[in-house]
Parts: sequence; C-alpha cells; structure tokens
Amino acid sequence: MENYYKTDQILIPSETAMKKLSLAKLLAGILVSVGILLLEYLMLYMFTMIYVPLRDLNMETISMAGTSVKSITNGIFTYKEIIGTGLFLNLLAVISTALITMLASFISKNRFITIILLITFILITTFSYPFDTIFHNFGDHLFLGNMLHTNDFFLIFRYGNSPEPYGLWNGIFYSWKTIIVLFWMIVDIMITLIVWKISKKHVVKNH
Repeated sequence: MENYYKTDQILIPSETAMKKLSLAKLLAGILVSVGILLLEYLMLYMFTMIYVPLRDLNMETISMAGTSVKSITNGIFTYKEIIGTGLFLNLLAVISTALITMLASFISKNRFITIILLITFILITTFSYPFDTIFHNFGDHLFLGNMLHTNDFFLIFRYGNSPEPYGLWNGIFYSWKTIIVLFWMIVDIMITLIVWKISKKHVVKNH
C-alpha cells in the first residue's frame, strides 16, 4: 500500500520503521481474520443455545439422526474434544491463510494477483484429494481447507481404502492432527521471519 500511495520513500529510510510496520501489518491481518472467525462462532453459539442448548460437553458422542456425529465411533470421544479440536484447527487454518495471503501480497505487491492465486490454490486443494487418491493417507488434510473437516480427525473405522487420522511408527501410535498442527506452526513462524527479513531491504522505486 505504501508503494501504491507513493509513501514508501518516506518510510524506507528508517529501517526500524519498516520492520515494525511489516510486523504490525502481519499482526493486524491475523487479528482481523481471527476476529471474523470468532464473530461467526458467536453467531453459531447463539443459534445453538436457542435451538439445541449445550448442557454437558463432557458427554461421550452418540449417534443422532441427521447429524455428522453418527460417523464417529460412539463412546470414545467427548463433545468437548471434538469442539475444542475444531476450534483450534479452524483458528490455525485462518491464521495460516492470512499469513500466506500477506506473504504473497508482500512479495507480488499486487492485490489482484494475490487474490486470484490464493483462491485458486484453496479451491483446488479443498475439492480435490490427490494425496488421498494416490497414496491413501491423511496427507490431504495438510491443506488449509481440509483442516476444517473436524470430524475426519476422529474417525477410527472408515471406508475400505480411505485414509485414517492415526498411524503407527516404530510401535508408537501418532495422530495426523499433531503433525498438521506442528507443520503449520512452523510454516507460520517461517513466513513471519521471511517478511521481517525482506522488510529490512531498502529499495526505493522512482515514481
């Protein structure tokens, strides 16, 4: 935006100002994204309390007609575990999406290109399952759109060759949820460091 409004020549001479400004933009983008998501959750909570009041989230899941909970193995997980995991994964997906968007915008300096590329990437990876089809694993849930499929992380027995959210390595069971969370936390930290590093470069364009 500084380049668009031709104010970059004023800001760039101060190295501290550019670094702080870049980090402040990342924080603002994250807060706006999380704020919108929390507003959506608030609306869902209000309607839930009106039509299906929440009484005990520690209750084990049971099959109920017309709900997606019926696909989860009964009596193993509680509603608190499922809702808590969903909230956390959704927040992480939103934060990661915001950071990737801001990084693309920071590098390309073109809003139109950034929006087209990000929307195309999210749509393709959300509605197609290349890893699932080829390798029959849970790798597709590394993509941000598929992280929102909360119930998938709690399915013990699925269709014949469908991926499972748990694996076995050296005699130790692991959850894909843990791998996905660690992966995107590392990616988010790397994006922040990249933006901070690039913002230290002083490049003044002739307007």
